[in-house]
Amino acid sequence: LGTIQQKTANFDGQLAESNIEFKQRVNERLRHKGRAITAWDHERLILEQFPSLDRVKCLPHRMYGKQGMAPGHVLIMVRPKVDNCQHQQCKDHRVSAALLINIRDHIKTLSPAFTNIQVHNPEYEQLQVRCAVRFIKNQQNGTSIKRLNNAINDHLCPWHARSINTGFGW
Repeated sequence: LGTIQQKTANFDGQLAESNIEFKQRVNERLRHKGRAITAWDHERLILEQFPSLDRVKCLPHRMYGKQGMAPGHVLIMVRPKVDNCQHQQCKDHRVSAALLINIRDHIKTLSPAFTNIQVHNPEYEQLQVRCAVRFIKNQQNGTSIKRLNNAINDHLCPWHARSINTGFGW
């Protein structure tokens, strides 16, 4: 056996963190101290433990499917990372039930014992855009319609970098 060379600096399958990421992780750790008390604590602890998630929203005193306040309950909504969205229906981009259970079990160990925690995927609404458009003369309308449709999808898609839809509640 010859020498073993490591091409990239990684540990446990992940690249080494940069100095900025290290400072952010340490600052967050000093703030929440490994306990899930506030909504911010829940969100950061989940994002730190599960790198496959893009967004986490913690709603204290809420229950899934129930209106109004629910003291002692915490509703956590999670959204997966999607690297290359092809503008399919958003229902395809959901976190699996097994991962939802893992998230709930993990955060329960860091939360107060009396807290009831629910973890769910967000619900997406489909939009239909109707508009009147005039295209430049002497251009193919078919390609112009495709370009317009892609621009609208890029603008509204929650996983696109230039989207206005970057958070929950849109």
